Amino acid sequence: MRVVIIGAGVTGLAVAWKLSKDHEVVLLERNSSIGGIAGSFQHQGFTLDLGPHKIYSLIPGILDEMRALLGTEAIAIPKTSGVIVAGKRLDYPIKFFDLLLKLKPLTSLKLGIGYGAALGLSFFRRKRIVSYADYFRANFGMPAYDLVFKPLAMKSWGDPESLTAELARKRSPYSGVFKMVKSMLFKDRKLSAENFYYPKHGFIGMSKIMLNHVLSSGSNILFNADVKKFGTKDGRIASVEFKHGGHMKKIDADYVVSSVPVTALPSMFNAPPEIMTAASELKFRSLLLVYVLVNRSQVMQDVWTFVPDKSFIFQRISEQKNFSKELGPENQTVLVAEVMCAYNDSLWNASDEELYRMVIPDLISAGFVKSGEAAGFYVARLKNIYPVYELGYRERLDAVLNFTDQFENFITIGRLGLFNYNNTDHCIDMAIWAAQHIRERKPVKDWIQTRKRFDDYVIVD
Repeated sequence: MRVVIIGAGVTGLAVAWKLSKDHEVVLLERNSSIGGIAGSFQHQGFTLDLGPHKIYSLIPGILDEMRALLGTEAIAIPKTSGVIVAGKRLDYPIKFFDLLLKLKPLTSLKLGIGYGAALGLSFFRRKRIVSYADYFRANFGMPAYDLVFKPLAMKSWGDPESLTAELARKRSPYSGVFKMVKSMLFKDRKLSAENFYYPKHGFIGMSKIMLNHVLSSGSNILFNADVKKFGTKDGRIASVEFKHGGHMKKIDADYVVSSVPVTALPSMFNAPPEIMTAASELKFRSLLLVYVLVNRSQVMQDVWTFVPDKSFIFQRISEQKNFSKELGPENQTVLVAEVMCAYNDSLWNASDEELYRMVIPDLISAGFVKSGEAAGFYVARLKNIYPVYELGYRERLDAVLNFTDQFENFITIGRLGLFNYNNTDHCIDMAIWAAQHIRERKPVKDWIQTRKRFDDYVIVD
């Protein structure tokens, strides 16, 4: 079989890696590099990732799979992460004694009363949990919702009243106060693992190894190949048409796997207007990454720190060299400030200099750097990479997927391809299931059943 895979991010490369030993694989990548939103680049002597990524998973077998792939490239990193609450850095996941000793007594008291009220009311709850706001108010209490979960949502995804409870379940390591307190008192080794793993020369290392496996098997990749449409016949995709080198080209396909945004698929199929409309109403958030060069060997104790406080422009800070000392010179380091926004809004359209001027005072105010320590900056813009789980999104997504499921030899996959808010380990899991489905030539109805397992993914930060 010839399998055409659209997109050479982690998901597409993983499918290609798993299939190329037995089948002819052709990878079509729109850009000139691999890795997608889990890529890396070089800047002023540093290898910089597009935001913090890690090798860790709660899915049985996936961590072993990723470590085996990396081999000696995998290094163990102490899992130290934090969250700034009411101006204080707390360990994340939150520890019981941090709440008691680090926050102001009144703040701790309010949180405790809120937790207690939420736990008590849970025995009498009658209201159905629908929204992100419903979920956190019911499970953690109003004080915690107002202090942490609401401002984090506003900065990251939008109005929490309009977001689904599904997003809350994916983003929270705890399903309620009782489990959170239990985890605080009796350390949950899954959520508080001592280590995660990382490719010592940058996260792009994992994608490079997968591509090497693909190429060594005799398969191929075309860069700067922009897929425009599918040729269909008798309920199957017969060919893929793409622009490459200034010309339109066509390649025949026995099977097609796509990781392009699901919102782009209807136009490739020339779908009916109602499918086009459903796709256009699915929303993404974009990401601005402001890299700040600091004249210090190390700044943070954490690999990353969450900053839900609405007074700061960024919602997370990470330090690249805390993942691997190989990624930059000894006497300097780089902080990465993540700023989520809507594509084409005022933040997205701000100049690099303007974004730096917004970020640096907040870095100083939060105590990450001192005035005068910053020695330069760089800004990366990632368009439409976070699915927004708005109320009603599932019906729109199902409309698009029900349409694409008509084509027996087509799979859409990955964070963007399935509108599935996930991490790289989930992408590897998806890819393994997709490769098995194709290898065994299962009918599309089997893939629809397999796909349901992806809805159960939980983000573990």
